[in-house]
Amino acid sequence: MRELPVFFPGVPRLGLSATITTKDETDVIPSLGMTNPAVVRAICPDRKNIYLQIKVKEPSLDIYDWYQNLYKPICNDLLKNPDIFPVTLFFMPLQYIGNAASYFVEMDFNSPSIKRVRHDCPPRSLSDYIQEIGRAGRTGKDSTPLLHYCNRDVAANVKDIKDDIIKFTCHWSQI
Repeated sequence: MRELPVFFPGVPRLGLSATITTKDETDVIPSLGMTNPAVVRAICPDRKNIYLQIKVKEPSLDIYDWYQNLYKPICNDLLKNPDIFPVTLFFMPLQYIGNAASYFVEMDFNSPSIKRVRHDCPPRSLSDYIQEIGRAGRTGKDSTPLLHYCNRDVAANVKDIKDDIIKFTCHWSQI
């Protein structure tokens, strides 16, 4: 991206983000070859139709326990009421569906009909979480993102975890 001004001199560039942090912003601007850009920030990105739910889960290494506690109730609900089951986007560790190395996140998925977003373990940063739950409630109707986590999920030694998501979950556990 830094090379674009060489090929297109004088052409204005625009960078947009709904969730960029101040630190990431200072890294992204030079990587895009921008000098002294005009930066506009929204005062409050609050979405009044999103109601957060955060639940502490029991730590378990057993996939069967994970399924029984987190997924079976949802599957039962779907089987009972398939016509009125809300469109739900799941974020879950791939180790529970076959790949232990990474997380499934389809960043280009943008369905306005998503009513629920489920995280069965927290993402690696608060900005990732805000980005992912923002996929719900785009029609303006109420939506309920749900985050399940245990202390092991937000330990400081978890690979690539940021302090902001650790503090966020710790704050909710005290409410």
